[in-house]
Amino acid sequence: MVLIGTGREVSLRIEAFEQLESEGACARIVSMASGEFFAQHDKSYRDKVLPPSVSARISVEAGLTIGWNCQVEASGEKIGMRGFDASAPIADLLKEFRFTRETAVAAARRRLDFPEKSP
Repeated sequence: MVLIGTGREVSLRIEAFEQLESEGACARIVSMASGEFFAQHDKSYRDKVLPPSVSARISVEAGLTIGWNCQVEASGEKIGMRGFDASAPIADLLKEFRFTRETAVAAARRRLDFPEKSP
């Protein structure tokens, strides 16, 4: 399992990572400030960071999810905003756009075929 995002979401990814590891999942965090810059690296480097054998990939982005398709691929999931037309207190927006640790963990469980935990 790989949790990918830009730097500003690192605390949410760390929280999800810690919970997943405590449940026995093998996970890693990738901080990718620029997908365009990442794509300029040679394939061997890109494969070390995002191993092709790991199809369980979740992007966690406080901004739009556009642009994460190359890193997440068809078998992954993108968490973030879906549009520009929202205005509310930040806590409400983060919840509205599913930008929570719980959402990241639930997405990872779906991709890893882990059972859902009861609250």
